[in-house]
Amino acid sequence: MVDENKPEKQIASLTTGLNTGSGDGENPSKPDAGMPIVGAIGVLFGVLAIFSWAIIFVPLALVLGVISLFSGRVGWGVSAIVLAVIGIITSPMIIMMLGLGAILAYFGMPMPM
Repeated sequence: MVDENKPEKQIASLTTGLNTGSGDGENPSKPDAGMPIVGAIGVLFGVLAIFSWAIIFVPLALVLGVISLFSGRVGWGVSAIVLAVIGIITSPMIIMMLGLGAILAYFGMPMPM
């Protein structure tokens, strides 16, 4: 039996702990369900960094990977950052710019080409 004079109690959502009060079932803390464009482009730039001009594509993949991480697309963001790190490791020009060539020469390791 429902009492018409009693106000309804609003219960917080179990998944988010937020009480939207709108009752339409929309969850404002959830990222959009659309395609993860930033993460996908970051992964593409990470792959291009490994196989082509790493000096251009490594920073782009890193930036887009971090943006993707902060926007809630963790898998895409981590993938882009890992591919960018592999691009750094396989790029002789970036290795020389970072001064890692001297460290490799000190330990007698060959430069990756």
